[in-house]
Amino acid sequence: MKQHHIFLSFFIFTCTALCSQTQKIQPAHLAGSWYPKNKTELNKNLDYYFSLAEKHFPISNKNEVSALIVPHASYHFSGLCAASAYQAIQEEKFDRVIILGPSHKKKFSGIALPDYKAYKTPLGTIAVDTNAVNLLAKKNRLFKTAIPDIWQTEHSVEIQLPFLQFCLTNFEIIPLIIGNLTEKEFTTAAQQLGALLTESKKTLIIVSSDFIHYGKLFKYTPGIKKAEQFNTQAIKAILNKSYKEFNQIIIQTGATICGQSAIKILLRLIEQNALGHVECTLSSLYNSAQIKNSYKNKKIDVANLKKPVDAKSFVSYAGIVCTTKLTRKEKDSLLLLARYAITKKLFPKKILPIDKFKQTNNLEKPLGAFVTLKTKSGKLRGCIGTITTNEPLYKTIIRMAQAAAFNDSRFLPLKKNELDDIKLSITILTTPHSVKNHKDIVLGKHGIILEKTIDGIKKSAVYLPQVAPEQGWNLTQTLESLSKKAGLDKNGWKQSKFKVFEGFEFGE
Repeated sequence: MKQHHIFLSFFIFTCTALCSQTQKIQPAHLAGSWYPKNKTELNKNLDYYFSLAEKHFPISNKNEVSALIVPHASYHFSGLCAASAYQAIQEEKFDRVIILGPSHKKKFSGIALPDYKAYKTPLGTIAVDTNAVNLLAKKNRLFKTAIPDIWQTEHSVEIQLPFLQFCLTNFEIIPLIIGNLTEKEFTTAAQQLGALLTESKKTLIIVSSDFIHYGKLFKYTPGIKKAEQFNTQAIKAILNKSYKEFNQIIIQTGATICGQSAIKILLRLIEQNALGHVECTLSSLYNSAQIKNSYKNKKIDVANLKKPVDAKSFVSYAGIVCTTKLTRKEKDSLLLLARYAITKKLFPKKILPIDKFKQTNNLEKPLGAFVTLKTKSGKLRGCIGTITTNEPLYKTIIRMAQAAAFNDSRFLPLKKNELDDIKLSITILTTPHSVKNHKDIVLGKHGIILEKTIDGIKKSAVYLPQVAPEQGWNLTQTLESLSKKAGLDKNGWKQSKFKVFEGFEFGE
């Protein structure tokens, strides 16, 4: 009998272990409280928020959305704000969605990975991209699965799922709950997630965050006007895509933004150019007191959202839409055009198919650009560009591609037998602007123009944003090298003037 009990205990333990290892389906725990449990009612609820958003918070640019920042309160409070941002993806197709949400009830270090294979809501079941999750777990100890019960108690990820199901079809998710991270770990997390974005799957990033929580209930009472001012400053830093600016505001004001860590990962991703050149737009902004005051007969009077409310406490909600400047098709068209321009120069009589090149409004814009040629082994073979121009982008690409191939003074002109060994990349630039001093330069984000006049002779040099990270230079090393490039000694950057610009690179 004793042996039977031992065997039974072992059998139960083995089954438990196997069940924990077998990835399960995570059930929704907010349905019926934070949002409707009934599928028909939930769809009707979401449809109402989207119809209001489309009418009162229209979005003009819905091309190539790369990330959204959306609130995570119950739909009664933040549903309209969330819909104002989510409407931007209703006409898009995504293969998967990375969801970054903060931990409200569990304190831990690192990032929690899902221990399940799918998440089930009233609108159906969403599969987890388990291959990507396993890859993250293997690559860095920062990503962890063994955090007990965190998915049964956290709301920041689940609250986003019905919105995604309402907007998208046939997608997987990579749900992540962000714990305590060091400054270095924010960079590491962004690098690991950025590596996933290089895959063929089209990926959307969702950052789940409410903004400032004000009042004694939240132990944050700088005064309503100051709280609103700090909220505006934090949002402005995000729209400026500045990790440094956002981080300083958090430190200086103690702003109670619950998803600040998730926001910081997104800002690091943007600074690392993992999303390309991103533009961020505010879709809506209001607080819990304003939305509460706006309900009349269970309907929202949107006009009241703009009216100030004198409340003892409130939570702010903001929707932010991040879009990439060029679509994938436009990038492919420019690369095709660059190769066509070089090939036509080498083989004038050759008939080349150019029917895949599609002209768009974006390709007509006067943007600076560089074209870079490298061998398949990674050696530079030519790089020429222009920072400012009045001609359309597609014409700039043709001209710079041929110049990089045949007129870069550092190399002999490209030969016919080299063409198949060449890989092309293009860097699109924003308009340069002056900075007060070198301390305002952000490596990896900013391209740098150094200018200095000596005895009436103007000296200048430029580096693209990717140069310093590729070389592993710090700011001083970058400026010393830039000084030498301009024909100055290594300390020539001191007392020089600087302009910066942003750029994003894409290639074959």
